[in-house]
Amino acid sequence: MKKKNDNRRISSSQMLGDFQEEHNTLKNLREMNYSDTLYISDLARDRKCIQSVMRYAHHLTDYQRGNLHSFGLIEALPLLPIPTTEKKSEFGRIHGSQMIINAYTKTISAMQCHAGVDVKGCPGENFESCVSICPGVPDPPPTLIANCKATCTEFCPDISKSVGGEVADISTASIPIEAQKNEPPYWGGSWQVVMSRNTTNPDGSDGGFRACLRWYDWSRFALRTDCTRNGVTTISLHVRGMLYQIFTSPTQTCFATDLGITPVSPYWLQEGAKFVGVEKINEVETYVWDKKEPEGDSHLFKVATSDGRPVQMLTTGREGEKNQKDYVNYMEIDLKADIFDPPPSCTHAKQLKLSEMLSLPDVVIEM
Repeated sequence: MKKKNDNRRISSSQMLGDFQEEHNTLKNLREMNYSDTLYISDLARDRKCIQSVMRYAHHLTDYQRGNLHSFGLIEALPLLPIPTTEKKSEFGRIHGSQMIINAYTKTISAMQCHAGVDVKGCPGENFESCVSICPGVPDPPPTLIANCKATCTEFCPDISKSVGGEVADISTASIPIEAQKNEPPYWGGSWQVVMSRNTTNPDGSDGGFRACLRWYDWSRFALRTDCTRNGVTTISLHVRGMLYQIFTSPTQTCFATDLGITPVSPYWLQEGAKFVGVEKINEVETYVWDKKEPEGDSHLFKVATSDGRPVQMLTTGREGEKNQKDYVNYMEIDLKADIFDPPPSCTHAKQLKLSEMLSLPDVVIEM
């Protein structure tokens, strides 16, 4: 990152300086008996928890994570806090407190691509919330709407029925798209893709090539990727909040972890993306779009100028690593629900912490 002069890098000294400035601000607020000191302190704490988890999951290599644990530097990660909905008046707010609020808001925006899952596996925690975030794509087809209703009905309590209210109607649901020139097309809410994956380690070495088949269905809050390298296939299955990592050789073995968040909505990638230019990929002319996460990765996705189908995705990490996916074939189709069912080997899967799951070989969490 430093050699490339990437403006998203954050040095240790800068981060420590930010923490010290925040510490001084909170100290001053307490000394002033500022009325919202506790509220501001909670936001600062929650932001640090979120940043710790996100940086651990997205910006450390397996080797770096392993060292943190083997050297006893960390034992566990903090839980992701629930974003606050409390509103405070801005009247009389001092500059330091507003800076902390702005930093918290910016960090929370990086989490908005995910939907929370309660302990029973219900996206959004109840039926109405579930249907409000599903299907997650603009102008959904009838089949996608039906799948959403089925998923939310199966896994979420319907509060409206218990109190005699109306069931949420998403029969005409759509997400408005802000008109703009050369607007990026959204990728379908239910699709299958054949792709190759190539990774580059932070030190510049080749991280390996894998041929993959992926299925994605936002209406079922599910993502499955089967990748083969050196003749061995591994399966990553993310259904609602649960992630299953399945190894097929020498015997089928399954590990599981509760992520607490669903796979990302396909429309999130297109929202707020910036047009970069035109590039030819394997003789296919593409429009290139860049979706940057606040203080995080840059996602360069390239779609064919002719029909908007995905051609390539390049994700860059904070330490200089890269993850490139070449989409060989793409089909937006209705998928059968059973392809997202965990296999029998996962019935008694060993439960792992997120840090333990990430330390396993070939584990790449993509939500």
